[in-house]
Amino acid sequence: MKGNFVVERIALHLVDRQLSCPRFSPHEVDLAAFTRLDDLEAIESFFFGHLTEVWTASEGSRTRAATFGQMADMRHYYDELTHDISQFFLRSCTMAQRLYDVSHGLRTSPGLLMILWVRKTGDPRPFLTLFKMDPGRTDKITLRIDAAGEILLDLAVHHIEQTLPDTSDRVLKWAVIPHPTRHTFDVKVKDKEGGADLAQYFMTFLGCEARSTEKQQVQSLLEALPAYAQDYHAHEDWETGVREVIKELESAPIITPEVVTKKVQELNVFEGFQVEAFRSTLANFKAADLDISPKVLRATKIEYELPSGILIRGPIAAMESFVKPIPQNGDIEFRIRTPSYDKRYV
Repeated sequence: MKGNFVVERIALHLVDRQLSCPRFSPHEVDLAAFTRLDDLEAIESFFFGHLTEVWTASEGSRTRAATFGQMADMRHYYDELTHDISQFFLRSCTMAQRLYDVSHGLRTSPGLLMILWVRKTGDPRPFLTLFKMDPGRTDKITLRIDAAGEILLDLAVHHIEQTLPDTSDRVLKWAVIPHPTRHTFDVKVKDKEGGADLAQYFMTFLGCEARSTEKQQVQSLLEALPAYAQDYHAHEDWETGVREVIKELESAPIITPEVVTKKVQELNVFEGFQVEAFRSTLANFKAADLDISPKVLRATKIEYELPSGILIRGPIAAMESFVKPIPQNGDIEFRIRTPSYDKRYV
């Protein structure tokens, strides 16, 4: 299948609170039934588009990493299916019923629950992927064809009453178990309907709790490092030590609490480094479960916004090395150290 995705199992069920119960499909979708090459290519393109969106979606208020609670049924279902995939269709019905049940008494949109069992080349883990989609009417603009099959230079409109979305426009929610790129976490989840945050009923359905985004974790790390250094190494040149640690982390394969701790120890930037106190500081700044790509750290910038409307903004390493706010008679003076500069109007 396209994009190194292999969709092994598919189930579809309709979840609508206006009905007395979910409308279950009588059986799984049989991909082998698509014998025409162009039909199969269309199906593969459909799955490739949606799965690529899941794998590459950036985290934000509506797309989050999450971890399972201790009693999460969805964790149990995933573990069960990794050992006995023959239970896939039965469990897909259980999931549809659960989604229907947890939305009881709520104003939720009806949707098609599509459940996939997916493999990704290069990753030994199977993935359980769930989409809640809005199947709706689509108008396709095509060219007219005459009775002989010849294309006419004229337009035609085909009204299709029930289609599945080719893009994310009508994908209301999705989740993939386990998280495909941040291995510390159990789930990657998106909820388009959740307003400023994820809808609680969908998180209840999954049995998970949202964790901080990578950007939020970067901010926590950048606050925790100097906080620890000031508390335990105030007599040292701790600012230089913090800069060295951050610079080294930018080239790490992944940034976790263990990696940060090891980098501090290897660089020996703090005399008598206290591991337990450092881990406690990370926890206080909600950075105890760090799982950050170094590219996110490299892309992070520091910005000072002054009351005058002036912005001083730049990469972390440069800002920490060359820009210093200094208290001055009740004001703050910014000292910028640089060998040269260009002046231009923008």
